[in-house]
Amino acid sequence: MLLSSWSIQPAISRTRVLQSCLSASEATRAGLLPLDHRDPFDRSLVAQAQAVPMPILSAGMILDRYDIKGW
Repeated sequence: MLLSSWSIQPAISRTRVLQSCLSASEATRAGLLPLDHRDPFDRSLVAQAQAVPMPILSAGMILDRYDIKGW
């Protein structure tokens, strides 16, 4: 199968996975988080999880330092 003909949308539609864009307020929140964790992608996930709220599935124990529900 060619990559150009492949779409993840059908797979997402069959699951309960939600797509989310980072809002300006969530980006600001990510920038204001304590510097316990410096990975910008993880910080944006934490900011979204705090704003929505939503849990994060992660093996990264460092995320336990933030006030979010995780597995």
